[in-house]
Amino acid sequence: CVMPLGLDFIPLWVMGLGLDWILGVAHWTAGLDGARGMVPSPVPAVLPLLAFGALFVILWRGRARVMGVLPFVAGLFLWSQTDRPAVLIADTGALVGVMTDEGRARNRARGAGLVALNWLENDGDKADQVRAHSRWAAREVIWPVAAVRGQKAVDAVQDCRGAAWLVMNKTPAGLPRFDGCEVLTPASLKKTGAIALYDRDGALHAVTAREVTGARLWNRQ
Repeated sequence: CVMPLGLDFIPLWVMGLGLDWILGVAHWTAGLDGARGMVPSPVPAVLPLLAFGALFVILWRGRARVMGVLPFVAGLFLWSQTDRPAVLIADTGALVGVMTDEGRARNRARGAGLVALNWLENDGDKADQVRAHSRWAAREVIWPVAAVRGQKAVDAVQDCRGAAWLVMNKTPAGLPRFDGCEVLTPASLKKTGAIALYDRDGALHAVTAREVTGARLWNRQ
C-alpha cells in the first residue's frame, strides 16, 4: 500500500516507522521520574485570564503588551488559591470522599471508578482508589459525614453516627428523620445531583450539581 502525497508516493510502512518513533519517545518520557505532575483543578475564571493575558502579550504591538502579564499573574494567583470541597458525595450515594491532610479519602476501594478518577484528578492527587480508601479506613476521628452501604445496613441505622451528614446508597423502607444530621438517599440525590460540601468558617456549606448546571431538558424530574 502507498499513500499519495503531492506527486510522490510514500509507503505506509515508512510512515509507521515515524509514528512508532514518536510513540516510543512519548512512552520513554512518560516513564521518567517526575515526568508527570498533578495540580488541582482551577476555578472557571483561571483559564480565561491566562488565555487573555497570553494573547495580549503575543498579539499586541508596542510596550503596552507588558500589561498582558497582569491578567496572567492574576490567573496564576487564583489557581494557587483553589479551594477544593471538604466533602464530595456522588449522585447515587455510593461514593463519598473526605479531604484529609494526606489527600481525599474514599469510602470504597472499588466501584464508581470514573467518578473516583475525576475526583482524584481534580484534587491533583496521584493516588489510586485503593490508596484513597486506605485513608478512609485509617481515620482516627469522626468525620462530619458518615456513609452507610447495603440495604440491611441502611434499614438498621438508628442514629446519625455522630455525623452532620448521613449518606446512604440505598433508600430505606421508611425514610429516617434524625435530629442533628441531614440524611441523603438515592431518592433525594436524584433531585439534587452530586453534592460538594465546602468548609466555610467551620461550617459545611452544600453546593449541589443542580445549582451549578441549572435545569436542563435531560435532568428535569
